[in-house]
Order: sequence, then structure tokens, then C-alpha cells
Amino acid sequence: MKKWIKIFFIIYNIVIPAHFSLAQNSHLEQINKIYQQSNSAENAKLRFELATDFFDQQNYSASLHELNKIPLYLVNYELLNQILYYQGILLFFNQEYTESLQKLAQVKQLDSIQNQTVHLTKIICLNHLHLFDSAALESKNYILYYTKNLHTKDSLIKLVGKLYLKKPRIKSERIAKNLALIIPGSGIIYGGKPLEGVFSFSIQAASLSFAIFEFLNHNYLTGYVLGLAMLQKFYFGSQKRTNEVIMTKNTEKINTFNAELVLILKSIDKNKL
Repeated sequence: MKKWIKIFFIIYNIVIPAHFSLAQNSHLEQINKIYQQSNSAENAKLRFELATDFFDQQNYSASLHELNKIPLYLVNYELLNQILYYQGILLFFNQEYTESLQKLAQVKQLDSIQNQTVHLTKIICLNHLHLFDSAALESKNYILYYTKNLHTKDSLIKLVGKLYLKKPRIKSERIAKNLALIIPGSGIIYGGKPLEGVFSFSIQAASLSFAIFEFLNHNYLTGYVLGLAMLQKFYFGSQKRTNEVIMTKNTEKINTFNAELVLILKSIDKNKL
């Protein structure tokens, strides 16, 4: 056991820092090349290479930052498509689904694997935006395009159709907000957290009751500081929490739905003939 701990310690303290140090030095060299390069087209190409290096290392924010610096009018058609592809995927990772769709819609020519990734990403984005009819149509087109076997096509289309008949029931942010404004805590209950909603209502009711009691006893300062001020804090905090609960609940539903859909669509790879 001690031997494995020692090996782990060596890897953690020497190998990993060395790896990141080498990667950092490599990035610094590329950045220096970019600033030394007077040719704008070559500069754009070097910046794209740096962005893809960041992407491979899962440093997605740095990758997107570098891609956004590239003037698209300076690059050729092939490189333009690659830049738009990576931007679309990175925006998807950032949960910027509308912007991701806009970038991916501009992509015209990629290799087969990237094309398949684009189509699948579009479908998932549409689901996250609650555009289920468009996503269902895109899923059908995905199956028709990538499946050669007719029997497999029919069965997969039926599976997807059944899945979209059970599409997630999305909680309305507007309804939740209005409920929370009228009855504190009710928006949280609507979002699927009844105990938290009841607690929120109780603590706000208690704050209001305390404030009224203190005012009736002419303790105005205490009533305001420990009553109304606390009520105001809890009330607006409840509004914010309501929004968080609704967004989390909807995201969980969409993620579960997308996971089922991806399992169906990914089965195409196993059934290709």
C-alpha cells in the first residue's frame, strides 16, 4: 500500500505539474509566434491551432476566446467552417443554445463525424430551447440521413416518435414568478420542492407577524430592523430561489430526455450496414 501511495505522490507532484508546464510552454511559444507573424492569414491559422490545443485539453473558455479573436474575413473556406464548428460546439458547452444553433447553421462542409456531431448538437440545443417539434423533425432527418437499412430506419423513427409523445412537461417560469409574488413560497412548491416552499412561506409569515406585533407595541425600530427588513430579504430571496428551482427542474427533465434520445440516435452506429 505504501508503495502505491509513494508512486501516486510522485505522479501527482512531478509528472502532472511537468505535463502542465510543458503544455503552458507550448502555448507561450504559439502565442509568441502569433504576435511575431505579420501575415494576417497565417496569424489566423496559428490562433486556430492554439484554440484547438486548448479544446483538446478541455480548456473550453480559452479555446472560445482565441476563436473569437480570429477575423473570419481573413480565412479560407475550409478554415472558416472549422472555426464555426468549434465555436458552435463550445457555445453548446457554455449552455448558450441559441448562439450555438446560429453558429452551427452557418457550417456548410465538414467530415462525416463532424457533420454527425453538428446534427446531434442541433437536436439537443432545440430540446433545451423547448422547441420539441423542430427537434423531433431534426431527429427524423438525422435517422433518414445516417441509417441505410430501411427496417432500422422505420423502427428508430417509431422509437423517436414515441419518445417525443412523452416529451418533458416544462415548468413555466412566468407562472412560478407570479405565484411567488402573490403567495411567498408557492413558486418553489410549484417547482417541485414542497417542503422548502412551506418553510419559505412560514419564515416570511413569521417575519411579518413579528413586525406587526412590534409596531403594535410601539417598538418601531425593532419592528423595522428585525421584522420588515428581514421580511424584505426573505421575500426577494424567495423570488430568486424560485427562478433557480424552476430552471434546475426544467434542466433535469431536458437532460434526462436528451439522454434517452441520444441512446436511440447513437444506436445508428451499431446498426449501420
